[in-house]
Amino acid sequence: SSVRGGMGNKTTIGKVNGEQIKIDAFQEKVASVEKGENAQNMPHSQVVTGVWNYFVQSTLLKQSYEKLGLVLTSKDLDMALFGANPPSFLRNFVNPETGQYDVNAAKNALAQLKRSTNAQEKQMVNQFLDQEQEQLMMAKYQALVFGAAYIPSWLLKKTMADDNAIAQVQYVAVPYTSISDSAVSVSDAD
Repeated sequence: SSVRGGMGNKTTIGKVNGEQIKIDAFQEKVASVEKGENAQNMPHSQVVTGVWNYFVQSTLLKQSYEKLGLVLTSKDLDMALFGANPPSFLRNFVNPETGQYDVNAAKNALAQLKRSTNAQEKQMVNQFLDQEQEQLMMAKYQALVFGAAYIPSWLLKKTMADDNAIAQVQYVAVPYTSISDSAVSVSDAD
């Protein structure tokens, strides 16, 4: 669908670093955020601003990922979803006999949700997976950026020594009442 404006037929709401932001995707994200628990008391303008900032950040990060050649593999996603620390809603799938997290039950439930004919369930699982993938890519990006930062060992040692140094301070306090008024003269210039 397109929106007619003063300039004619438009399908984009704006551009971020040369990439068009489609109005459909933007409006869908605004509606999704407004349905969420965190935005119930937020004014519409605040939601719109937040969604626009999300699109700006997301677009710029995706462009950075492409330049750096960062990709998310299915193994990365499997480890995040079904590894040692799965998302909270998947942790609910436990083996009834042991009471422990059941990876196979979680995988089956997610696969079933992906195949669901219920549009709301399908949208929910797609949003969840999109968010999970964004977080994983951000974690990879941060690991790369922070891992690339080099601090010479001498600077690190000096910084640690400076941070751990204890300064000794001595001061003397002389109460003003101990000085007689006659010992002090005040001129008009003062």
